[in-house]
Amino acid sequence: MDEPDYTIRLAQTSSSEPDFREAFDAAVEEHNETHQGSQKKPWTQARVDEVINEIKNGMDTFLSGLRRTAMEYYWMNKYEVITVDGEDQLIFKRSSPEDAVIRVLPREQYYDYLTEIHRSSEHGGRDKMLHCLKTKYYIPKKAVELFVSLCPKCHTKRNSINKDVLARQNYALKFNVRGLLDVIDYQICPDGYYQFVLNYQDDATKFLNLRPLKTNEASEILIELMKIFLTFGAPTILQVDNRHEFAEKLKEEVTALWPECRVVHKNTLAKGNNKEVEELLHSWMLQNNSTRWSVGCFVVQFETNDSVHKALGKSPYKSLFGCDPKVSLGVTNPAVLLSLHDVEITVKVEQEVESGENVPGLSSDEET
Repeated sequence: MDEPDYTIRLAQTSSSEPDFREAFDAAVEEHNETHQGSQKKPWTQARVDEVINEIKNGMDTFLSGLRRTAMEYYWMNKYEVITVDGEDQLIFKRSSPEDAVIRVLPREQYYDYLTEIHRSSEHGGRDKMLHCLKTKYYIPKKAVELFVSLCPKCHTKRNSINKDVLARQNYALKFNVRGLLDVIDYQICPDGYYQFVLNYQDDATKFLNLRPLKTNEASEILIELMKIFLTFGAPTILQVDNRHEFAEKLKEEVTALWPECRVVHKNTLAKGNNKEVEELLHSWMLQNNSTRWSVGCFVVQFETNDSVHKALGKSPYKSLFGCDPKVSLGVTNPAVLLSLHDVEITVKVEQEVESGENVPGLSSDEET
């Protein structure tokens, strides 16, 4: 079934807030009636209140030692009820008290909460709003999409033709014209073998590649650059920060492999990119209670490339490939990634022990 063009409804009204609210509420209701069956009812205020009562009654029944009804058992396994300022609120079931409290909002409140988030994010798009929502509130993805598509200010912005919009269409054509290379020093927080992070970013699309390094020697940096260049191609100009000792040696090695790649030394690389990477890595380590930034750098790399870049107006991934990733990264617990990291570390330790090399100390959460 074809999706109705909800923007037509907005175009028939003025851009005032009451008309926006009315158009949004009507679009959400129409979508619910068209797409959702009886097994997936919308979260109206009446339904939220009904589930809250079921959970409270089920808790009373459970505490009295009686048998709960099937519905009480079902709702108590999926949701909880908390009281904030005298108001009962429905939240998703948490495995521990430290987990984020994600409130299920009734449909009648979608507009008010989305308006506040949309304004605070400076009229951010769907992905930015979903990111702001994911640890606080549950609002269906479709409702967020409808809100953004109907926002009068965003609608005007999308329809305005300017040079920036036209330039964005050509970012992919400028890919590999200039690449920016820097190395971030993590010696104060080593991850076992790893003490540095290679930070390589395409200047036009802002597509980012991060690689953990044991040293900042030119030979190791060249190996990682070779992996990147043999995947995406080498840039016409490779800009290297001349603060690093490896800069001159790297120039010789790169031009030997890619003669048409011109390596330039400058100390004008955007320090903001390094700072942003460090902040995102620090945030990842705190969220996952892990110091294994050699794993986290790949997660940060993907999330950065999948996030809207302010200068581009879209994600680096979309700037390069012309579309968003078909499947987003949905793993909040990196146990699988960390377990693979453990296997890699174990294999390397065994190889170096067999070869008689010195094995550096492992970080605290890699020790067995």
